[in-house]
Amino acid sequence: MIGKFKKAFFWVLLIGSFLGSITVNAADTVPPTVSIGSPASSATVSGTITLLANATDDVGVVGVQFKIDGNNMGAEQTVYPYDAPWNTANFSNGSHTITATARDAASNTRTSSGVAVTVSNGSVTNSAQYVNQNVPATMTVGQKYYVNVTFKNTGTSTWTRNDAFKLGSQFPQDNTTWGANRFYLETSDTVAPGQSKTFTMPITAPSSPGTYIFQWRMVKELVGWFGDFSRSISVTVSPPGPENLSPNGNFISSGTGLVTLSWSPSAGAARYSLGVTDYTEPGLKDPRNNCSGYYLCQSDISGTSISLPVKPGHVYFWWVTAKNAAGQSSIAENSIFAVETDAIIDSSDKLVGPVVFHNFRYRG
Repeated sequence: MIGKFKKAFFWVLLIGSFLGSITVNAADTVPPTVSIGSPASSATVSGTITLLANATDDVGVVGVQFKIDGNNMGAEQTVYPYDAPWNTANFSNGSHTITATARDAASNTRTSSGVAVTVSNGSVTNSAQYVNQNVPATMTVGQKYYVNVTFKNTGTSTWTRNDAFKLGSQFPQDNTTWGANRFYLETSDTVAPGQSKTFTMPITAPSSPGTYIFQWRMVKELVGWFGDFSRSISVTVSPPGPENLSPNGNFISSGTGLVTLSWSPSAGAARYSLGVTDYTEPGLKDPRNNCSGYYLCQSDISGTSISLPVKPGHVYFWWVTAKNAAGQSSIAENSIFAVETDAIIDSSDKLVGPVVFHNFRYRG
Protein backbone atom coordinates (compact mmCIF):
# COMPACT_ATOMS: atom_id res chain seq x y z
CA MET A 1 0.00 0.00 0.00
CA ILE A 2 2.86 2.34 0.92
CA GLY A 3 4.57 1.47 -2.38
CA LYS A 4 1.46 2.40 -4.37
CA PHE A 5 1.24 5.68 -2.47
CA LYS A 6 4.88 6.53 -3.24
CA LYS A 7 4.34 5.70 -6.94
CA ALA A 8 1.23 7.88 -7.12
CA PHE A 9 3.04 10.70 -5.35
CA PHE A 10 5.90 10.38 -7.86
CA TRP A 11 3.53 10.79 -10.82
CA VAL A 12 1.88 13.81 -9.18
CA LEU A 13 5.28 15.44 -8.79
CA LEU A 14 6.26 14.54 -12.36
CA ILE A 15 3.04 15.89 -13.89
CA GLY A 16 3.22 19.01 -11.74
CA SER A 17 6.79 19.59 -12.84
CA PHE A 18 5.79 19.16 -16.50
CA LEU A 19 2.86 21.55 -16.25
CA GLY A 20 5.01 24.06 -14.46
CA SER A 21 7.48 24.03 -17.32
CA ILE A 22 4.90 24.95 -19.98
CA THR A 23 5.36 28.47 -21.32
CA VAL A 24 2.29 30.15 -22.83
CA ASN A 25 3.29 32.62 -25.54
CA ALA A 26 1.20 35.78 -25.48
CA ALA A 27 -0.17 37.05 -28.79
CA ASP A 28 2.18 39.42 -30.61
CA THR A 29 0.54 42.84 -30.59
CA VAL A 30 3.63 45.00 -31.04
CA PRO A 31 3.93 46.52 -34.55
CA PRO A 32 7.30 46.90 -36.27
CA THR A 33 9.23 50.15 -36.30
CA VAL A 34 10.01 51.60 -39.71
CA SER A 35 11.57 54.68 -41.25
CA ILE A 36 12.72 55.86 -44.67
CA GLY A 37 16.49 55.52 -44.99
CA SER A 38 16.80 56.96 -48.48
CA PRO A 39 16.20 59.41 -50.06
CA ALA A 40 16.64 62.13 -47.48
CA SER A 41 13.86 64.55 -46.63
CA SER A 42 13.69 67.59 -48.96
CA ALA A 43 15.96 65.90 -51.51
CA THR A 44 15.63 66.70 -55.21
CA VAL A 45 15.45 63.48 -57.25
CA SER A 46 15.38 62.54 -60.91
CA GLY A 47 15.59 59.46 -63.09
CA THR A 48 15.47 56.09 -61.32
CA ILE A 49 16.48 56.09 -57.67
CA THR A 50 16.51 53.46 -54.91
CA LEU A 51 14.07 53.67 -52.05
CA LEU A 52 15.41 52.21 -48.79
CA ALA A 53 13.52 51.48 -45.58
CA ASN A 54 14.84 50.61 -42.13
CA ALA A 55 12.47 48.16 -40.41
CA THR A 56 12.78 46.10 -37.22
CA ASP A 57 10.40 44.02 -35.10
CA ASP A 58 10.58 42.14 -31.78
CA VAL A 59 9.72 38.91 -33.64
CA GLY A 60 10.51 39.64 -37.26
CA VAL A 61 9.55 41.78 -40.25
CA VAL A 62 7.95 39.85 -43.12
CA GLY A 63 7.40 42.67 -45.60
CA VAL A 64 7.71 46.38 -46.37
CA GLN A 65 5.42 48.21 -48.82
CA PHE A 66 6.66 51.50 -50.25
CA LYS A 67 4.09 54.15 -51.15
CA ILE A 68 4.28 57.36 -53.17
CA ASP A 69 1.63 59.93 -52.21
CA GLY A 70 -0.27 57.18 -50.40
CA ASN A 71 -0.32 54.80 -53.38
CA ASN A 72 1.51 51.47 -53.50
CA MET A 73 4.78 51.68 -55.41
CA GLY A 74 5.53 48.23 -56.77
CA ALA A 75 5.19 44.97 -54.85
CA GLU A 76 5.81 44.46 -51.14
CA GLN A 77 9.50 43.86 -50.40
CA THR A 78 9.91 40.65 -48.39
CA VAL A 79 13.72 40.29 -48.28
CA TYR A 80 16.23 42.40 -46.36
CA PRO A 81 17.49 44.97 -47.27
CA TYR A 82 14.08 46.49 -47.91
CA ASP A 83 14.66 48.52 -51.05
CA ALA A 84 12.97 49.13 -54.39
CA PRO A 85 13.66 51.13 -57.58
CA TRP A 86 11.54 54.21 -58.24
CA ASN A 87 11.41 55.64 -61.76
CA THR A 88 10.61 59.27 -60.99
CA ALA A 89 10.14 60.01 -64.69
CA ASN A 90 6.73 58.32 -64.41
CA PHE A 91 5.62 61.01 -61.95
CA SER A 92 5.02 64.69 -62.37
CA ASN A 93 7.70 67.20 -61.50
CA GLY A 94 7.13 68.71 -58.09
CA SER A 95 6.66 67.55 -54.51
CA HIS A 96 5.88 63.91 -53.66
CA THR A 97 5.75 62.09 -50.32
CA ILE A 98 7.36 58.69 -49.70
CA THR A 99 6.24 56.35 -46.90
CA ALA A 100 6.85 52.70 -46.04
CA THR A 101 4.52 50.30 -44.22
CA ALA A 102 6.19 47.41 -42.36
CA ARG A 103 4.31 44.19 -41.51
CA ASP A 104 5.17 41.36 -39.11
CA ALA A 105 4.01 37.74 -39.04
CA ALA A 106 1.10 38.61 -36.73
CA SER A 107 -0.15 41.16 -39.31
CA ASN A 108 0.75 44.11 -37.08
CA THR A 109 1.64 47.08 -39.26
CA ARG A 110 3.16 50.50 -38.84
CA THR A 111 3.65 53.24 -41.43
CA SER A 112 6.70 55.46 -41.36
CA SER A 113 6.67 59.23 -41.23
CA GLY A 114 6.48 60.72 -44.69
CA VAL A 115 9.57 61.97 -46.48
CA ALA A 116 8.87 64.78 -48.94
CA VAL A 117 11.08 65.02 -52.03
CA THR A 118 11.03 67.14 -55.17
CA VAL A 119 10.97 65.35 -58.51
CA SER A 120 12.84 67.32 -61.16
CA ASN A 121 13.30 65.56 -64.48
CA GLY A 122 13.32 68.57 -66.76
CA SER A 123 11.24 68.02 -69.87
CA VAL A 124 9.38 64.70 -69.89
CA THR A 125 7.50 63.55 -72.95
CA ASN A 126 4.52 62.01 -71.13
CA SER A 127 3.71 63.28 -67.66
CA ALA A 128 0.50 64.06 -65.76
CA GLN A 129 -0.29 65.77 -62.48
CA TYR A 130 -3.40 64.79 -60.53
CA VAL A 131 -5.60 67.85 -59.89
CA ASN A 132 -8.89 66.78 -58.27
CA GLN A 133 -11.91 64.50 -58.53
CA ASN A 134 -15.58 64.38 -57.60
CA VAL A 135 -16.59 60.89 -56.46
CA PRO A 136 -19.38 59.95 -54.00
CA ALA A 137 -18.18 58.09 -50.90
CA THR A 138 -21.28 55.87 -50.90
CA MET A 139 -23.06 54.18 -53.78
CA THR A 140 -25.82 51.61 -54.26
CA VAL A 141 -25.14 48.26 -55.94
CA GLY A 142 -25.64 48.26 -59.69
CA GLN A 143 -26.50 51.97 -59.92
CA LYS A 144 -24.94 54.28 -62.52
CA TYR A 145 -23.08 57.42 -61.41
CA TYR A 146 -21.24 60.21 -63.19
CA VAL A 147 -17.88 61.12 -61.65
CA ASN A 148 -15.16 63.60 -62.60
CA VAL A 149 -11.38 63.15 -62.50
CA THR A 150 -9.00 65.93 -63.61
CA PHE A 151 -5.35 65.63 -64.66
CA LYS A 152 -2.94 68.31 -65.87
CA ASN A 153 -0.59 67.65 -68.79
CA THR A 154 2.90 68.30 -67.35
CA GLY A 155 4.80 66.67 -70.21
CA THR A 156 5.86 67.94 -73.62
CA SER A 157 3.47 65.85 -75.73
CA THR A 158 -0.09 66.85 -76.61
CA TRP A 159 -2.85 64.44 -75.58
CA THR A 160 -5.30 63.46 -78.30
CA ARG A 161 -7.63 60.54 -78.84
CA ASN A 162 -5.87 59.53 -82.08
CA ASP A 163 -2.57 59.26 -80.19
CA ALA A 164 -4.12 56.74 -77.76
CA PHE A 165 -3.97 58.84 -74.58
CA LYS A 166 -6.54 57.48 -72.12
CA LEU A 167 -7.45 57.26 -68.46
CA GLY A 168 -6.96 53.77 -67.01
CA SER A 169 -8.06 52.02 -63.83
CA GLN A 170 -5.73 51.20 -60.93
CA PHE A 171 -5.76 49.15 -57.70
CA PRO A 172 -5.42 46.71 -59.26
CA GLN A 173 -4.24 47.95 -62.62
CA ASP A 174 -6.76 47.45 -65.45
CA ASN A 175 -9.57 46.36 -63.11
CA THR A 176 -13.19 46.59 -64.29
CA THR A 177 -14.66 47.18 -60.83
CA TRP A 178 -16.53 50.26 -62.07
CA GLY A 179 -17.72 48.78 -65.36
CA ALA A 180 -14.78 49.84 -67.56
CA ASN A 181 -10.99 50.00 -67.32
CA ARG A 182 -10.45 52.79 -69.86
CA PHE A 183 -12.00 56.18 -70.56
CA TYR A 184 -11.20 57.97 -73.79
CA LEU A 185 -10.56 61.57 -74.67
CA GLU A 186 -13.24 63.21 -76.81
CA THR A 187 -12.50 63.22 -80.53
CA SER A 188 -12.24 67.01 -80.35
CA ASP A 189 -9.87 67.06 -77.34
CA THR A 190 -6.41 68.54 -77.78
CA VAL A 191 -4.78 68.78 -74.35
CA ALA A 192 -1.59 70.76 -74.81
CA PRO A 193 1.24 70.90 -72.25
CA GLY A 194 0.11 72.95 -69.25
CA GLN A 195 -3.59 72.33 -69.90
CA SER A 196 -5.91 70.16 -67.83
CA LYS A 197 -8.45 67.55 -68.85
CA THR A 198 -11.53 66.62 -66.79
CA PHE A 199 -12.83 63.15 -67.59
CA THR A 200 -16.57 62.85 -66.98
CA MET A 201 -17.00 59.14 -66.47
CA PRO A 202 -20.24 57.10 -66.41
CA ILE A 203 -19.46 54.32 -63.94
CA THR A 204 -21.56 51.47 -62.54
CA ALA A 205 -21.27 50.44 -58.91
CA PRO A 206 -20.31 46.79 -58.29
CA SER A 207 -23.11 44.24 -57.97
CA SER A 208 -22.07 43.10 -54.47
CA PRO A 209 -22.07 45.29 -51.33
CA GLY A 210 -18.68 46.09 -49.84
CA THR A 211 -15.83 48.60 -49.84
CA TYR A 212 -13.99 49.22 -53.10
CA ILE A 213 -11.01 51.39 -54.11
CA PHE A 214 -11.53 54.03 -56.80
CA GLN A 215 -8.27 55.12 -58.49
CA TRP A 216 -7.09 56.07 -62.00
CA ARG A 217 -3.95 57.04 -63.93
CA MET A 218 -3.08 58.28 -67.41
CA VAL A 219 -1.80 55.80 -69.98
CA LYS A 220 -0.65 55.90 -73.59
CA GLU A 221 -1.59 52.56 -75.10
CA LEU A 222 1.33 50.42 -76.29
CA VAL A 223 3.73 52.88 -74.62
CA GLY A 224 2.99 52.79 -70.90
CA TRP A 225 1.49 54.34 -67.79
CA PHE A 226 2.70 57.76 -66.75
CA GLY A 227 2.26 60.55 -64.21
CA ASP A 228 0.50 60.71 -60.88
CA PHE A 229 -2.17 58.37 -59.60
CA SER A 230 -5.49 59.94 -58.71
CA ARG A 231 -6.16 60.08 -54.98
CA SER A 232 -7.23 56.67 -53.70
CA ILE A 233 -10.82 56.72 -52.41
CA SER A 234 -12.60 53.96 -50.49
CA VAL A 235 -16.19 53.79 -51.72
CA THR A 236 -18.83 52.00 -49.67
CA VAL A 237 -21.24 50.16 -51.96
CA SER A 238 -24.51 49.48 -50.15
CA PRO A 239 -27.44 47.12 -50.82
CA PRO A 240 -30.48 48.57 -52.62
CA GLY A 241 -32.64 50.72 -50.36
CA PRO A 242 -36.41 50.96 -49.89
CA GLU A 243 -38.45 52.97 -52.40
CA ASN A 244 -41.93 54.53 -52.65
CA LEU A 245 -42.00 55.89 -49.11
CA SER A 246 -45.50 56.91 -47.98
CA PRO A 247 -46.57 59.40 -46.79
CA ASN A 248 -44.10 61.53 -48.69
CA GLY A 249 -44.46 65.32 -48.63
CA ASN A 250 -48.18 65.04 -47.89
CA PHE A 251 -50.62 66.80 -45.60
CA ILE A 252 -52.44 64.20 -43.52
CA SER A 253 -56.05 64.83 -42.47
CA SER A 254 -56.41 66.47 -39.07
CA GLY A 255 -58.84 63.74 -38.07
CA THR A 256 -56.14 61.12 -38.38
CA GLY A 257 -54.64 59.96 -35.10
CA LEU A 258 -52.68 57.08 -36.59
CA VAL A 259 -50.60 57.04 -39.79
CA THR A 260 -49.17 54.00 -41.55
CA LEU A 261 -45.59 54.51 -42.75
CA SER A 262 -44.89 52.15 -45.64
CA TRP A 263 -42.30 51.43 -48.33
CA SER A 264 -41.61 48.99 -51.15
CA PRO A 265 -39.55 45.91 -50.28
CA SER A 266 -35.84 45.97 -51.18
CA ALA A 267 -34.15 43.11 -53.02
CA GLY A 268 -32.16 40.96 -50.61
CA ALA A 269 -33.42 42.78 -47.49
CA ALA A 270 -33.73 40.73 -44.30
CA ARG A 271 -34.68 43.56 -41.94
CA TYR A 272 -35.39 47.30 -41.99
CA SER A 273 -34.43 50.13 -39.64
CA LEU A 274 -36.57 53.24 -39.23
CA GLY A 275 -36.33 56.60 -37.51
CA VAL A 276 -38.99 59.30 -37.03
CA THR A 277 -38.39 62.84 -35.75
CA ASP A 278 -41.19 65.10 -34.49
CA TYR A 279 -40.06 68.55 -35.66
CA THR A 280 -42.85 70.33 -33.81
CA GLU A 281 -42.32 68.82 -30.37
CA PRO A 282 -38.87 67.16 -30.31
CA GLY A 283 -39.25 65.99 -26.72
CA LEU A 284 -42.11 63.59 -27.50
CA LYS A 285 -41.30 59.87 -27.49
CA ASP A 286 -43.30 56.93 -28.76
CA PRO A 287 -43.34 54.16 -26.09
CA ARG A 288 -41.77 51.79 -28.64
CA ASN A 289 -38.77 54.07 -29.15
CA ASN A 290 -35.45 52.28 -28.51
CA CYS A 291 -32.83 54.94 -29.21
CA SER A 292 -32.25 58.57 -28.19
CA GLY A 293 -32.95 61.62 -30.32
CA TYR A 294 -36.05 60.26 -32.05
CA TYR A 295 -39.82 60.25 -31.62
CA LEU A 296 -39.65 56.64 -32.79
CA CYS A 297 -36.66 54.48 -33.69
CA GLN A 298 -36.83 50.80 -34.58
CA SER A 299 -33.89 48.71 -35.81
CA ASP A 300 -35.36 45.27 -36.45
CA ILE A 301 -38.51 45.56 -38.59
CA SER A 302 -39.37 42.48 -40.62
CA GLY A 303 -42.24 43.98 -42.64
CA THR A 304 -42.55 47.01 -44.89
CA SER A 305 -44.86 49.19 -42.79
CA ILE A 306 -45.42 50.44 -39.26
CA SER A 307 -48.21 52.42 -37.56
CA LEU A 308 -47.34 55.80 -36.06
CA PRO A 309 -49.46 57.87 -33.62
CA VAL A 310 -49.50 61.52 -34.81
CA LYS A 311 -50.83 64.86 -33.61
CA PRO A 312 -52.61 67.63 -35.55
CA GLY A 313 -50.29 70.48 -36.50
CA HIS A 314 -47.15 68.39 -36.11
CA VAL A 315 -44.45 67.90 -38.73
CA TYR A 316 -42.70 64.54 -39.02
CA PHE A 317 -39.45 63.61 -40.77
CA TRP A 318 -38.73 59.91 -41.26
CA TRP A 319 -36.21 57.62 -42.89
CA VAL A 320 -35.83 53.87 -43.50
CA THR A 321 -32.89 51.66 -44.47
CA ALA A 322 -32.70 48.02 -45.59
CA LYS A 323 -30.27 45.51 -44.08
CA ASN A 324 -29.32 42.26 -45.83
CA ALA A 325 -28.53 38.90 -44.21
CA ALA A 326 -24.85 39.85 -43.93
CA GLY A 327 -25.75 42.92 -41.87
CA GLN A 328 -24.89 45.46 -44.59
CA SER A 329 -27.18 48.49 -44.64
CA SER A 330 -28.50 50.50 -47.56
CA ILE A 331 -28.31 54.25 -47.94
CA ALA A 332 -31.18 55.84 -46.00
CA GLU A 333 -34.25 56.95 -47.93
CA ASN A 334 -36.18 59.76 -46.23
CA SER A 335 -39.45 61.67 -46.36
CA ILE A 336 -41.45 64.35 -44.57
CA PHE A 337 -45.16 64.89 -43.92
CA ALA A 338 -47.41 67.12 -41.81
CA VAL A 339 -50.74 66.66 -40.08
CA GLU A 340 -53.34 69.33 -40.83
CA THR A 341 -54.73 71.55 -38.09
CA ASP A 342 -57.72 73.90 -37.90
CA ALA A 343 -56.38 75.55 -34.76
CA ILE A 344 -56.87 79.30 -34.26
CA ILE A 345 -53.62 80.98 -33.18
CA ASP A 346 -52.71 84.54 -32.20
CA SER A 347 -51.05 86.74 -34.78
CA SER A 348 -48.18 87.27 -32.31
CA ASP A 349 -47.41 83.54 -32.22
CA LYS A 350 -44.28 82.46 -34.05
CA LEU A 351 -44.21 79.44 -36.30
CA VAL A 352 -40.96 77.61 -35.60
CA GLY A 353 -39.47 75.04 -37.97
CA PRO A 354 -40.61 74.13 -41.49
CA VAL A 355 -43.68 76.15 -42.55
CA VAL A 356 -45.92 73.26 -43.49
CA PHE A 357 -48.98 73.99 -41.33
CA HIS A 358 -52.20 73.81 -43.31
CA ASN A 359 -55.68 75.25 -42.75
CA PHE A 360 -54.71 77.29 -39.68
CA ARG A 361 -56.38 80.69 -39.06
CA TYR A 362 -55.09 83.77 -37.26
CA ARG A 363 -57.43 85.10 -34.53
CA GLY A 364 -59.02 88.51 -35.16
